[in-house]
This record gives sequence, C-alpha cells and structure tokens, in this order.
Amino acid sequence: MRLFAPVLLVLTLVGTTTACGGSSGGTPSTPASVDAPVSSPELGTKTPPLPVDPPASPDALAAFLQQGFARFGSAHITFSTALSGNALAGAGNVQLGGGQVSGLDVTATVSKIGAVHYLLTANGAFAAMPKPVAGKRYVLLGGSQNSDQLTRAAIGLQATKLLASPATYRTLVLAAPTLRFVDRAGVGGVPAMHYRGPVAVQRIPTSDPVRIALGALDVTAIALDLWVDGAGRPIKASAPAGGRASNVAFSAVNRPVTLTSPPADQTAR
Repeated sequence: MRLFAPVLLVLTLVGTTTACGGSSGGTPSTPASVDAPVSSPELGTKTPPLPVDPPASPDALAAFLQQGFARFGSAHITFSTALSGNALAGAGNVQLGGGQVSGLDVTATVSKIGAVHYLLTANGAFAAMPKPVAGKRYVLLGGSQNSDQLTRAAIGLQATKLLASPATYRTLVLAAPTLRFVDRAGVGGVPAMHYRGPVAVQRIPTSDPVRIALGALDVTAIALDLWVDGAGRPIKASAPAGGRASNVAFSAVNRPVTLTSPPADQTAR
C-alpha cells in the first residue's frame, strides 16, 4: 500500500471526488430514487473537421482542449496504467462534465485484487469485488465496510477517474515546455491531431490532483503522446514514464450512457 495510500489521502484532502462518491467539491444531493437511471446529455456524436491551422503551442492546445470540455458529455474508455508498479486496466462507459468524470460504469482489473466492477452514480461509488463483502455483491466505497482491499479498490477508482478525465490531459499539455505537432492521423476512424512532447511534473501546480498523484508515485517526467479531435476532445493518450506507461482511448463519444445504482438489497453499506 505504500504507493497507493498517499494518493487516496491527498485526493481526498484537495476536494476531488472521494471514495464516498459524488461530484467534486461537495456531497451529492439525494435523488428521488436510489435506482433512478441518469443518462448523458445530448451533445451530438458528429465530429467536426480538424482545424486548418492546428494549435501550435502548449497554451494554444490547452485552450482548444478547454473548449472541448463543453462538447464532451460521455464516452467509452479503455485504459491501462502501471506507473506505480501496481497495474490497473479496464474498460467501460463514463459520463463527463466540465472536463471531469461525473459518473461511470467500468470493469477494471486491479493489482492484488482482480476484476472489480465500478459504478459511480449520484448515490455514491460502488464496487463489486471478486469476493462478496458482508454477503453482498456490491459495497459502497467509503461506507462502514473497511479493509485493505477496499482501500485499494477505492484508490483504483480514483486512478480510473484521473485517466478518464479530459482535464487531466489539459493539465499535462500545460506542463509541457514544448509540444510538437506530429501529424493528422485517424484514431478508430476519427480524424485527429497527434501531438508529442515532454511533460515536466514540477510545472503542474502543487494543488492539482494530477501533480499530487504523480508526486506520490515519484514520477517527475512523462513523455506524452496525445491525439485530439476537431472539437478539442482527447481521444487517445500515451504517457510513458520510467519504463512504464499509461494508455487511454476514448470512443463512442456522446453516445447515450445510462447509470443505475446497484439494488439496495445487494449492497453492503
């Protein structure tokens, strides 16, 4: 737990979404029904053409990514990371708002646990562990149940949210002293601009969750490859560091995503 525990602690202290669930900076309001589904907003699935003149500097690309937040409501993601030496890999659907993850339905293989099904809804953050907790299929992360495995599962969720947040890649772009436009290349049939550049972690503000997480993992530099579509949305990223890498791909952008909390009688709280 040496590498995992600091990440959970610092992300909680800076006010990002904690293991208890809900949106950043506060406690979620209680919806009318525990099992009420929430669908992603209708933002359109058509990808606009790439700009004639690609953003030519980290600041310009960061501004383009910022614009993309408003046009990125949901996606299917696949991801893997081993920056800490503790592997995490998975796939699923996420809801997004303001560049951050607001909900998700993802299955991930978490180091030293196995397959975990994560659900993040307005009612909290839930995980279906490989073995039942208190005789239930799901457990509310941050509830009364507590164990090293649940702590590790909660941190796996935090890492998944960072990987799936478009704002993460804007942060990395701003921390790149230089950024090179490589080419116009398609990713899964979607036209994209490919950028490459070094990321100096010390250039990220100390209060930023990305800086905190990377600092806790002793990562000081990243070699970023980033693909951005014509709306300013990251659709693929690769970030090697120290012989290990994180890889993320976004697809099915703005396709309908419905999230439903697990049944109360199947959830340990």
